[in-house]
Amino acid sequence: MIELLKVVEIDLGEEQYKMCTAYITSNKHVEKVKLRVKPPPGARVLRSYPYWPKELEEYLEWEIKTYPRKFENGVKYSFGIRLTIDGTPPKLIKVLKWGLTEVNENHVKLETILKAPYDFTLIIPFYSKLKPLTINSKNGILKTTLQLPQPVNMLEAIIEAIINDEILPFKVTLTPLKIDKEKYRLLLRKPITVSSK
Repeated sequence: MIELLKVVEIDLGEEQYKMCTAYITSNKHVEKVKLRVKPPPGARVLRSYPYWPKELEEYLEWEIKTYPRKFENGVKYSFGIRLTIDGTPPKLIKVLKWGLTEVNENHVKLETILKAPYDFTLIIPFYSKLKPLTINSKNGILKTTLQLPQPVNMLEAIIEAIINDEILPFKVTLTPLKIDKEKYRLLLRKPITVSSK
């Protein structure tokens, strides 16, 4: 079985693409197979890891050779590419309200209203003893008003969703093999600042 994980990262503060990744996992070693990638629309490729691809008219292409990785249930074989990209992405979420307000020296208030045509999870990392806060949307809508303890030293929040190519086309094929299972993650990064009340 061959599994594919696709990831696209977007900076909502700058409204810019940041990165896209295609990661193959197989039960068997794979080599001399063509991995073809068509980046998301409007994206321009700046860098490629682990090496630069062959550029075709519609695709970027790598000849892949998987490497073994140990997992809890045995050895699997992997290959991945990571592209640093820029360009303006389409509007994928409506940010109607966003931010932290300082209530007092002990607490801040978090208020958000987010809407999207898909369900998503808001993840807010705390750089303190607290664990990251995760909040799930319902029917593509997330409204929060939460009081959180200080200090809250945050750089950004992450909006994570499992989407499909209809929402944001990111085409990946493996020739001549067939991909059996595919998962597509969207990561939207949004800066957070604390303003005084």
